[in-house]
Amino acid sequence: MNVLNNQPTKTVLFILTFLLFSLPGILNAQQEKTKNEDSRTINLMCYNLKFASPDYKPSWEVRREMQVDMIRKYSPDIIGTQEGLKEQVDYLMDHLPEYIVVGEGRKGGDDDEHMAIFFKRDKFRLREMGSFQLSETPKIIMERINSLNRFGVWTKERPVFLMGDFNSKPGSDVYKKFVGDENSDDADLLDDSVEGGLGIDWILHKGNVKVLSYEKVNYNVNGAYPSDHKPVFVKILINK
Repeated sequence: MNVLNNQPTKTVLFILTFLLFSLPGILNAQQEKTKNEDSRTINLMCYNLKFASPDYKPSWEVRREMQVDMIRKYSPDIIGTQEGLKEQVDYLMDHLPEYIVVGEGRKGGDDDEHMAIFFKRDKFRLREMGSFQLSETPKIIMERINSLNRFGVWTKERPVFLMGDFNSKPGSDVYKKFVGDENSDDADLLDDSVEGGLGIDWILHKGNVKVLSYEKVNYNVNGAYPSDHKPVFVKILINK
């Protein structure tokens, strides 16, 4: 739970392990560098779908087509979503067949709002998944990250990404729990994808990665937005 305003923090956490494949043929040094970097670049999106409230305008029946169009336009490799009811997640899954969807409602199974993860089926293979309930403070998330980001103490850190609607702004106690401040020297803290943070929707990361670009997506159709949140879209380079 958010320790500032008692609103639920809606987050998704995933840890990536990559296998890099070389293509046959002769490439010059620049082509080889570009090919290797492209194969290690992933596009991430964090998106609060806005649950299908009958009181919210535009209605879900209008917004759903806008969301599909926006996702197709940006073509993120992985999308961490929040607030989607089963009917919303099912619609996006049916209309975005290039993605596999995993996740469950926050009450378990298909009930209530989902924190569903979409990932491209031709780029990733799911190795393991699970879910857990948050405690009254966000400390349990850091404990999970620190227990999963290595195969063992002798191995290098794997890339870790934590994204979601945290219902807290940069500079808040919640933000400092994850990212720290200018006086922090804790090696277990994460980094934000934009320096200093922005808004309440974050993509945080840990491990040997580099943020190539950050965008707060301003997608709309004639001034109508597909959600009350603007997606966060980040390009990440996974370093060797």
